Order: sequence, then C-alpha cells, then structure tokens
Amino acid sequence: MDLKIASVLPRQPGNANRYARLIHVISFYEYGGYVLNDRPNFDSSVIDAPLLDGAISLTDILQRRAVCHPHRTAYTFLDFGGPTPRSLTYGELNQEARQLAFQLHRMELRGERAVLLYPPGLDYIVAFYACLYSGTIAVPAYPPSNNRHMPRLQAIIDDSKAKIILTTGQVANSIRQFAGATENLLDRRWVQTDTLETHDTGLWQASVLQEKDLAFLQYTSGSTGNAKGVMISHGNLMANQQLIQRRFGHDERSTVVGWLPLYHDMGLIGNVMQPLYCGASAVLMSPMAFLEKPLRWLQAISDYRAHTSGGPNFAYDLCTQKISRDELEAIDLGSWQLAFNGAEPVNPKTLERFSRTFADCGFQRCAFYPCYGLAEATLLATGGTKQSPLTIAAFDRAALEDRTARPVADNHPNAKQFVGCGAADSHAGQDLRIVDPDNNEIYADGRIGEIWLSGPSIAQGYWKNPETSQKTFVNDTGGKRWLRTGDLGFINDGELFVSGRLKDLIIVRGRNYYPHDLEYAVESATDALNPASTVAFALAEDEAEKVIVLAELKRNRIRQGDYQHEFAAIRARLTEECGIQAERIVLLKPGAILKTSSGKLRRSACRDLYVQQGFACIAVDALQAANDTTPPPVNVDKGTHERRLLRQALLSMNCTHAIDLLAGHLAIKAAELSGAAEDTIEPNHTLTGLGLDSLKAVEMKYFIDELLAVDMPITGLLGNATLFDSALTALNLAKTVGQETPSLIDKDGQGSNTAMSYNQQALWTRAKIESDEATLYHMPIALQIRGELDYPALDRALAELHRRHSQLCRGFDLGADNRPISFPLERLESSPVRTVCSDYVQQMKALDVLINKPFDLQHGPLLRCGIFSCSDDDHILAFCAHHLIVDFRSSRVLLAELQALYAGYLNGIPANLPLSQADYAEFVSWQRDYLNSEAAEQDLDYWRRQLAGELPRLELPGYFVTEPTQASSAGMERLSIAADTLIRLKNLAAEQHVTLYTLLLTVFKILLYRYSSQNDLIVGSPTFGRPLSRFADLVGYFVNPVALRSKPGGGLRFSEYLSAVNTVVLGALEHQHYPQTRIIENLRSEKGQGTLELYRIFFALQDGSDPMAAALAIGNAGISLQWAGFEAVICKLPNTAEEFDLAMLAAETGEGLSA
Repeated sequence: MDLKIASVLPRQPGNANRYARLIHVISFYEYGGYVLNDRPNFDSSVIDAPLLDGAISLTDILQRRAVCHPHRTAYTFLDFGGPTPRSLTYGELNQEARQLAFQLHRMELRGERAVLLYPPGLDYIVAFYACLYSGTIAVPAYPPSNNRHMPRLQAIIDDSKAKIILTTGQVANSIRQFAGATENLLDRRWVQTDTLETHDTGLWQASVLQEKDLAFLQYTSGSTGNAKGVMISHGNLMANQQLIQRRFGHDERSTVVGWLPLYHDMGLIGNVMQPLYCGASAVLMSPMAFLEKPLRWLQAISDYRAHTSGGPNFAYDLCTQKISRDELEAIDLGSWQLAFNGAEPVNPKTLERFSRTFADCGFQRCAFYPCYGLAEATLLATGGTKQSPLTIAAFDRAALEDRTARPVADNHPNAKQFVGCGAADSHAGQDLRIVDPDNNEIYADGRIGEIWLSGPSIAQGYWKNPETSQKTFVNDTGGKRWLRTGDLGFINDGELFVSGRLKDLIIVRGRNYYPHDLEYAVESATDALNPASTVAFALAEDEAEKVIVLAELKRNRIRQGDYQHEFAAIRARLTEECGIQAERIVLLKPGAILKTSSGKLRRSACRDLYVQQGFACIAVDALQAANDTTPPPVNVDKGTHERRLLRQALLSMNCTHAIDLLAGHLAIKAAELSGAAEDTIEPNHTLTGLGLDSLKAVEMKYFIDELLAVDMPITGLLGNATLFDSALTALNLAKTVGQETPSLIDKDGQGSNTAMSYNQQALWTRAKIESDEATLYHMPIALQIRGELDYPALDRALAELHRRHSQLCRGFDLGADNRPISFPLERLESSPVRTVCSDYVQQMKALDVLINKPFDLQHGPLLRCGIFSCSDDDHILAFCAHHLIVDFRSSRVLLAELQALYAGYLNGIPANLPLSQADYAEFVSWQRDYLNSEAAEQDLDYWRRQLAGELPRLELPGYFVTEPTQASSAGMERLSIAADTLIRLKNLAAEQHVTLYTLLLTVFKILLYRYSSQNDLIVGSPTFGRPLSRFADLVGYFVNPVALRSKPGGGLRFSEYLSAVNTVVLGALEHQHYPQTRIIENLRSEKGQGTLELYRIFFALQDGSDPMAAALAIGNAGISLQWAGFEAVICKLPNTAEEFDLAMLAAETGEGLSA
C-alpha cells in the first residue's frame, strides 16, 4: 500500500520526509506541510475512496481523518477583532468534539434536542460535531442580539422541546439581561462549554449511528411561513455531501472560504460539513465581518487561494457597491474556480456587474455557479457540473404572466432574463418535475408550475408537525416520495429556471406578478435603498388587490427629509419594467425588513406586521383617487407632504383644472423669485416680463421638475411663454414621459475611483499639457478681514467643509487602463497656512505665492487656504482651488457654508446645514447616460448646424491675434452703469420678452460689430451645467460654456437683431448639456482641422441676489461686506493668466451694473 500511494506522488525535492511519514498510516497517509491549493496534482479520489467507503455519518469520516491526517488544518476562523486567526486541525477537532460529546453522553441526551447558541466561531463547529458523536439532535440557532430576536429563539426552543442549551458564558449572561428572556427560557439547562473540565475520553466510544437517525433540526422560516424544524437524517447529510462534492468538483485541495451563518443550512452544510467530507480546509469569518467590510471576503479568497466560495445574490452586489478600485490592488481571485450563488433569486445583472468589476483581479465569469436548494432538500437540489457554462436566457414577459416560458432574443422589447440553476443529478437518485399546484398535473417543459423534488436528500419532514409535513412531503400514485417546494419554476433545454414563490405570487386584475421582479425594479430605481431589503406584497383593499412596497433606506439617507425624487423614480421604474403601480411605497429605517436567519426576505411576516401597523415609517407615498380634495394653492416649498399631495392631484384631476392650479403655484414661485407681491402676478404673465433672467428660470425649472418628476425644458419658461403656457407644457410632459428619472450610481462612488466628467477630462488634459500656464485654471478668492479670528473654529469649519464635499478630497490621474480617473485622497491637510506679515505689501506677496503655486493634481490638495496676518485683527483670508473641483457656483456654496460653520463653532451652536442630495459621481453617471441617449444626438445635431461652415475669428482694430489656447496676462477696464439706467434696461428687456442677459449680450455684440465690421460673430458664455435640481448646490466642476453665434447686419433694426440673439440664446439653453469639448472634437474630426477654437470672446452676467457673488464675479476689489460677523473687504488679486482675448464680465450691484 505504501508503494502504491508513493507512486502517485511526484518525485520532487523536499518530498523525502513526506514519504517517510507514510509509515504513520495503515491504509491512508499523512499529508501535512503543503499550502492547500499548491499541493501536487494527483487524483484524490484514488486516495480518498477508502476513507469514505462504508461511512454512515460525518462522525465516521471525522474519526478516520483524525487518524489519517491529524495535523492537517480543518477549520480556520478569521477574527478581525483579535490578534491572529484561530485554527483547528482534524486531530484537535476530533479531540475537542469527543470531550464535549462525553459530557453529553453522561447527561443521557441521546435522541434529545440540544440548542446551539454560539457566536460565529470554532466553538459552534465543535459543539455540532459533539452532538453528532453523542447521538444528541443538534438544533442550530443564533444568539439574539436584542429583544426583537427573543420570540424566534423561544419558539425554536419550545417547538423542539430542547432539553439543553449549549453556549458560552458570555452569551448566556447577555441573554439573561434581555427583557424578553422568559422564565421558560431561563429555566432551561444551560451548559457553558467554555468552562467545562476535561476528561480522559480515550476509551469512550461514540454512538453507533444509522442512516435514518436524525442528525439535526434545521429551523427555517423559509420566505413565507413561520419557523419549522426540518428533520435532517444522517442519510440525508451523506447523500447531499456526495452530491455537492460531485457537482462542485471538490477534492482535498478545494479550500472553501465562507462567511455565511453557521446556524444556516448553506453555512453549516456547505461551508462546514463539505470541507470535512472532502478532506479540504475551510476558512471562515462571521457574517458581520463581511457585511461591515465586504473586501474581507475577497481578501480571504485571495490570501488562502480558495477554490470555492459563495453566498446569496446580495453578497455579490454588496461587493460591487462597497469595494473601491484602490482596495483591489492586492486582490488575486485567480484561484476562485466555483462561486456559488443561491438562497435567493439570482439576478443576471448582478453576475455581469461582478464579473466586470473584478475581472482585473483574475475573477472569471465561468466560475459562477447558480444553484437551487432549500433546507427541506438538506441543501443542494439542482446545479450544473463544475464545467457547465453559465446560462442566462430571455423569455417573453407577457407569456410569463400566463405561466408559459417562451424564449425570445435578449434584445426583445418585452424580454425578461432568468439565470439557469442546472438540473437534478439522476445518477445520485435525484429527480425533479414541474407540477400544476392546483391539480398536481405534471407539466411539460416550458410551463411554469410548482417545483417538486425527490431523492435521498429530501428531509424526513417537519419536527412534530405532521399536518404541514403531509402537505409538503407527498407520495405520487406510484408511491414515490416528493417534496413540494412551494417555489415556481420551469424547465427549458433540460435546465431549471426558478421564477418565483408560489405563496408570494401577486395577482392584480388577473395578471401574475412575482415579488422579486418588483423588488429588483424598486432597488434599481434609486441609490437610497439598502440592497436586498425591499419587499412587495398584495393586500385586499376596497374589494381589490393593491400592491404595497416596503423598502429600507440606507443609514446615510434617513435624515434626508424630502424623498420625492426617490418616490418618483420608484414609481417610474415599476411602471416601465413591471407594468404595475404600487398603492403605497413605504420607506423604513435600516434593519426594519424582517428576514430569515440566512437573510431571505420574510414577505408574509412583513405583510402581517404592516397590517398590524408595526413598522415605524420614515416616509410614505400613496396614490390618491381622482375625486380626492384638491389642495389649495399654498407654497409647496414648505414641505414634502404638500408637494406630494399637489403632484397627485395635478396628475389625476381634470386637465383644465390642473393647468389652472399649476399656473397658480407657478405664480407663487415667480413672486418669490422676483420679489413681487403674489397678488400682482397673474398666469398670463411671462417670466421675462417679470424681469427674471435665465438663472431664475432655472430655479423655476427645478421647482417644476421636483413637483412633477419631469425634465422641464428651459425654453418652455422663457421668451413669450406665459405661466399658463409653462403649466400646460409641464403637465403634458408629466403625462408623456411617465415620471422618468435619470439612472444614478451608488453614492458610495464618493469613496471610490470614478470616471471624470467629460469637461473634467478635457480640463485635466489641458492642465497637464499647459503646465506653464497653470494659473489659468486657478480660482482664487481673498478677503481682507478686520477682527480677531478664532483659529480652532476656522480649522473645524474647514475640516467639516471637506467632509461634506467629497470633490475637495479628490485627486486626478490616469487609471490602470490609461483612462483619466478621479480618486479619493486620504489624510488631506485642511487647516490654513498661517503667515505673519509686516505690512500690506508682504501680505500681497504671500497671496501671490498662494495663488500662483502649481497644484499637484494627483496628490492634492486641490483647495488650499492661507491666512496672512499683520496683527491680531488684520488678516487676509485667501482660498485658491483648482477648477477641476469647483466652478463659480461651487465657490459661492463653499463660502456660504464656511461662513455658517465658522459662526456656529464660534458661538458653540453647530450650523444646521442641509445634507447634499447627490454626489459628483452621480453627475458623471448622468452625463454618461445622457451622452448615450437620443437627446444627446439631437443636441449634437443642433450644434453642428449652428457651427457649420467656416468659423469666424474676430479681429478688432489694433487686435493682436494669439495662437489658439494660448493664455496671457490680462489688463482690466472698469465700466459702471447707473441704477436708473439699469432699471430702464430691465424694463426694455421685459417689453421685448427677453432677459436682461440677452439684452446686454445683444448690445455687446453690436459693439463688436461696430468696431470689427464682421457680420458673423461667436461669443462664448457659461451655462449653469447642472441638469437636475439635486445638483444645484453640489460642489464640483459643472459649468459648460456655449458658443452663441449670430449675424448682425447694417440693415437690421435693433429689435430684429435682439430677437435673433434671443433665438440663439434659447436654442443654446435647450441644448446646453452637450459638453463643449466634445463638440469641438466632433467638429475637428468633421472639418479635418488639427486645432479648432470656437471663440476668443466671452460674456457673462451675474445677478445681484448675492452681493458677494456679484463682487467676486467681476473681481470688484474694495467692496465691503459682512462675513461671519466681521467687516470684510474683497481684496484685489494679483494679475493672472487670462484664457480669452476679450471677456465682458458684468454683475448687478447695489449701485447699478458693474463690468
């Protein structure tokens, strides 16, 4: 025998001692000292067959492995709060299990039930095998962490009639403190196994077990019912272990990594028993360790070169959401050959996302192993062979509603994708059929019915529950025993596809809906929800079935307050993908959704608790009947509830009444924006007639967008459009687009690598190339402050500003794929640099250094602050940020927040600033989706038409033409227009139904025409660049300039040219979202030009609503204002490079118009 075994081992250096150790065994061998997945490649079945031969139970196998290879590591538990991982060899496991089994034997517990209450760890495993050794029926459970879990534990103990509770001293003491700990529970016999004395067990013999003997009770609530104890025999366990080994392709080299709960069938049978059966090693961690930091799972797979690991679908989603690209540098998933996915419906999008995200780490898509199983089938029921390709197939949605699976192409407009879960293993005596749940008719392939299973893995029934057992475990007419799973599915091309849960099926107006379809749609509609924490069910209300959706909010979104965007997005997605509308959508706090021990949704339990009004709701959105009372016109900016009521009324009432009502609300908003009295504004007024400019029109757009969940075109608010016209446009849009909202990415993108926006990429490229002109992209602000600064308060305020706005903590460089990326920077210094100066001249020199010092775009920081002090009450407070992370709007937001934060810390009352509604990564995602849309193509076509032909180059008298993109130092001329003249200009603009901006731009263009005699002019001008209201106050680089081309001529009257310029401005606003840099790229390619520049003349107008912003916009030094309780004066900034040959920057001030 020794020679035979030795001949299988390759002769290589270092094996001599291992050959010598073969003498230690009789018919097996000791094989210590190898890293598990680096062992020599040999046929383990030749070696392992004698070990498994004749084994009745896992205790037989454990005893044999303890004899044959006692030093091989069986289990390693990773305790991330402890110093080192703890391991058990097969020899140690056998010894410790026998010690506890001996004690159980002395207590005469054979055939009795013992509840296992342990925290995740090796103690759980030892106690379980001790129960098997002693013939005690184990009842795995989990120690409750609070009173909420006590009723379930009490129910398990009562139902199983457990004689003993095995646990640790710490767990026992904790449970006794709970108010929910009843006398019945506390009076049970508790054995604290961590304090037991050791005994000599050398002569003690483990119980002799039979296949039919019960091994343990697996309590499961499933997805729809109360907890039931599934009776698993030793024969069931051995049959299922053999099935898993064969299907997964396991041998003793197949290291398993797992985080699933040990009291759950997948964790206990798959991650604990299977490695023992195969002679492999298992590396385990607690579920909480994984949930806290999903990277730990992948790190363990990488470190221990795992062959097999897996979990429910949500685990893979969690990894893609929570693990950043930077964290993956040391991760190698090349050893991961089988990634099982089960216990809940497998989402094909999850598989694609995970494969794409971790491909660079060596993960192979073919490693995915979708499978189907349940506790009543011990664990695994169906799955392919390890070599089977992943099957994702599409079927017609309409046919599915009629319980027919009709295959269609993936791109079919009504396609729904399913992931195949393999087939039953007929060689192992397994069988499967699809049955009509009402009359037990066996369905042919392609029909949807209840999944029935048969075979040696099918459990013995439910403990002390004969009535439910008889309904679930049935015999057919031929006497063959079947398990009715309660799951719906169908067979296609010999493979099982699971389509839903029989009892969870929602039937509305005769149509069938599967809850998980609705739940997927809800969670994909918004990034505000916790993954795998949404339930959908039906309630009978008003003699009809109504759909209710309960969804958990992420922890960082529970104080958001206003959830109208989320509700609108959810409703739009339900309508679009599922063709159904929810009666009510209820947002709950994290952890509120009821789940089983394995993380499955307990839909029926959630439904019952909802009916009992047992959930604490954070926000609710309900449909309203058309005849409900219409809310009066009130200022709906005051709260979410008013907005929701108004939206529901507008979309359900008579069209004429809806237009009148909305126009009234627009009038109220227009009064707020213009400062006019509400009673002076009528629905037939225009915004331009009220003196509102394009920026105010954007605020009105945001108001309408939030109210109706639409994307209102800005052109529908300007020009001759009355408030009545705008209301009609908005309502038609709301009924046409079905309340669509742009797709967003997880806000967690703020803590991970993300792509740059298109304009960021262009700016970053130019900044890298034009390094000599670095200050061109610097945005400085300097205030002369008279007063004593509180430095700690300022430090805290700046630190909080960095925490609130992730763009301030970003770096920019090329990623691994040579594409520009943005990434988070850690440990940035936010405190200002303090410099003591002797006089004003020295202050200005220090300011010059701060402003002109180049930024390190890769390592940051990209916002720096300096304080240059001549005395305790004479300072210059200066900021300089790179344009990559801020634009002018961002600077306004930062200054206002810094002022509020500083004042709050100074007075000991923290500022109550609203949380950001979005992150810049969401804008990048929005822009990516937009650029792939038909709207972007239409916008590009517009700009192609506007910029067709030869582009003009303005030449003024004495004009020196510079090379494209060349910057140079700029001179400055001041212009002031008196307040009374400004009023007349505004009145003229209102009479012509244009904005003040358009009027001034027209005058500026006429001036250029008079001096140049050119009848084709292009002037650049900035647009807001923030397409959604949630981006309005977000810090980042959003501004997108537009090229305004018009053709003045001597024969045109002023009013005619004003109308032509207005048409150009409205067209540019309507098509403003297409990145200018991308327009240039397209034109350069089409015109065949190496370099191309749209304009060298720029025009901008800042309104007067914010005096500081107006002064900063035009660099108006010497303007005095109040800042955080100080008298502050805007400082004159040192001369910096200027991008344009001529820039007209104007702003409304208290004295009129300044430029």
